[in-house]
Formats: sequence, C-alpha cells, structure tokens
Amino acid sequence: MIIKCIIYFIVGIVESFGVSLNTKFIQRNKKLYSFVISFVNILIWGYVLLGFIEGIGHYILFFYALGFGTGDVLAITFDNYLEKLAKIKGLSFKKKLKYKRKKKR
Repeated sequence: MIIKCIIYFIVGIVESFGVSLNTKFIQRNKKLYSFVISFVNILIWGYVLLGFIEGIGHYILFFYALGFGTGDVLAITFDNYLEKLAKIKGLSFKKKLKYKRKKKR
C-alpha cells in the first residue's frame, strides 16, 4: 500500500507540473509543447480515474492531492528558474504586444 501512495504522490506532482507548464505554453503560443503536455495529462487522468474506480482508498487520495500541490510549487519554481536563465542568456519568453496605447490629450 505504501508503494501505491508513493506512486499517486508522484503522479500528482507530474500532472500538476504539466498543467501549470501547459498554461505557460498556451500563453506563449507554443502549440507543440502544449499538445504533448495535454496528451500526457489526459493519460495521467485516465490512470487516476481507473484507480479511483477500482476503490483505492481515501488515504491514497490524500497523497495524490499532496503531490498535486507539490507539483504546482515545483512548476512555479521551475518557471522562475527558466525566466532567470533567459534573462542571463538575453532571451525573452514574454509575448510582445502588437498595439500601442493612445496618448492622453
């Protein structure tokens, strides 16, 4: 049972990490990356749903939720790291605005 707890904890981390990064990729218009992450997330969801249908227990749900929260924190940390690395290398992840603001008269 401890192995299932660890597996669902890791699955929660991977799924949450993927969802968070997928949101960033969508904002940055990275279609291929977004597609791949969405595909993997659906496979993970299928695995998790099958596990819940089989009746894995409430304590495993706790570990999955704990992993999901951990994945969010890791994704934010990873994104901040990438932005710092991009600044060092002189790259920009931000999408440039294509319109200009009107000046006030």
